[in-house]
Amino acid sequence: MGASTTNLFGKETIHLALIARALAHPARVFILQYIRDNNRMVSCVELSSRLGLSPTTIHHHLGIMQDGGIVELNFAFQSYDVVFIPERIEQFSHFLQD
Repeated sequence: MGASTTNLFGKETIHLALIARALAHPARVFILQYIRDNNRMVSCVELSSRLGLSPTTIHHHLGIMQDGGIVELNFAFQSYDVVFIPERIEQFSHFLQD
C-alpha cells in the first residue's frame, strides 16, 4: 500500500485489512484450518498434495497469508514449513466484537 493510504487509514486499520485479505479466499481458509487442526508445521508440498493445487498456487496464497501475519514461513529443505500465528486472528476477532 502506498504512503498516502497509510496516512489516510492508519497502521491498525491497514493491519486489519491485511488479515481480512488473508482470510478472503476458500483455499486460504482451508490452509489455515489444516494447519490449526494438525497442530504442527506443515510443508508447502503437503498442502499442495492435500488441496490438489500447484505448489506455485499454494505459495501465492501463503504469501498473502504471511502479509496478513497469520502464518510464518520457515525455509527448510527446499520448501517452506508453515506455522499458524493465532494472535493475529484473535486481534481480528476482537475488532469484530467491538
